[in-house]
Amino acid sequence: MRTPLTSISGNAELLTNQYEMLDNQQRMQLFSDIFEDSSWLIRLVENLLAITRMDNKSVSLNLKPEFVVDVIEEAISHSARRAQNHILMVEHVEEFLMARMEASLIVQVLVNLVDNAVKYTPHGSKIKISAKRSLDCVLITVCDTGPGIPAEQKSRLFEMYFVGSNYRSDTRRGLGLGLALCKAIVSAHGGDIWVSDYEPQGTCFTFSLKAEEVKANE
Repeated sequence: MRTPLTSISGNAELLTNQYEMLDNQQRMQLFSDIFEDSSWLIRLVENLLAITRMDNKSVSLNLKPEFVVDVIEEAISHSARRAQNHILMVEHVEEFLMARMEASLIVQVLVNLVDNAVKYTPHGSKIKISAKRSLDCVLITVCDTGPGIPAEQKSRLFEMYFVGSNYRSDTRRGLGLGLALCKAIVSAHGGDIWVSDYEPQGTCFTFSLKAEEVKANE
């Protein structure tokens, strides 16, 4: 956490003291760096708060029927800038597909899964979000076309603080909270989450939620 805070402070000081000496491109780069560092800190704090909540067994979730496509769209709105160098797309989501959830937490799961795909895949890679009904469950999947995950690492992916070997971003920021939180949130919803290979290349994360039927007044 200290690294981005130091970066924000240093860049802000530079802009304050030497603004007139910097050209427009240098200023925009500093503003962009401050934005990226502050966004990373926001995601970190959100994850830490959610983990604390998940650890508090006395806290109950506010579960309600939600349209899956609305939750996916909300997650994409949060992830768009982070994934601007990737191809983020939604496929095969029925308009009236519903699941029982606390929407803000499932948005956080999706944001973390997309963020994870961005970290481990090169620019230009596709990241696909899909959802479908399966018996009494809704299955939501996030797939990428990156290098995939080594078999020996798959069993540890959802461990707290685990960071995979194919991590592309600044390793000082790979705290390994995202997937552990995804598992905690999905488990609190009574669902499951798992990883599989995406053919011909890549990785898919799928999680399940209890399906809900659309009522006439929905």
